[in-house]
Amino acid sequence: ISHELRTPLQSILGFSELAMQRYPDDDPSQPFFQDIYAAGQRMLVLVSNLLDLFKLESPTSGDIQLDRHDIRALLSEVARELRPQILSKNLNLKWSVPLTPLVAMLDPFRFQQVIRNILANAIHFSPVNAGILLDTRLAENSYVEISVLDQGPGIPPPELKAIFDPFFQSASKRKSDGTGTGLGLAISRKIIELHHGNIHAENC
Repeated sequence: ISHELRTPLQSILGFSELAMQRYPDDDPSQPFFQDIYAAGQRMLVLVSNLLDLFKLESPTSGDIQLDRHDIRALLSEVARELRPQILSKNLNLKWSVPLTPLVAMLDPFRFQQVIRNILANAIHFSPVNAGILLDTRLAENSYVEISVLDQGPGIPPPELKAIFDPFFQSASKRKSDGTGTGLGLAISRKIIELHHGNIHAENC
């Protein structure tokens, strides 16, 4: 299924990108090729997210490989990856992490996928020159507790319980840009559940 869906999409993207390169920027056809390319990119993201969610919901959950890792190093890698987006809005990312190793049983790839998604959302909805707090601590039950606090518009209270459902998009996001697939948070919740943890959102 992955091959059958991705191959034609890659062809559409490739031919539209080739057309954009062959025609000058002021050519009347250029906007149409740009629209085709942008729509193809959105469709590719949707297909990838759907396949990812289906894979995670497999009864075997074979995609999760748990091992001992220091969470601090994994968080640092994600922050470095998102640094261009942080700088583009002149945001101040503040850290609150222990000085000693914070080791947990987790799948590093999937764990970073969750952090990347949550932190990218915080960056996207934060106003320019705002601050984001990434807080990490060891909870009383020996679980690791991670929170991301931003200064965005927040989520309407009636929607707080639904934002982790597949295809759900908050009204604040729809008003913001209308983009996204509504699957990022659903995938994040599934990953956290496979780690025997929980994830939630709240307005502070």
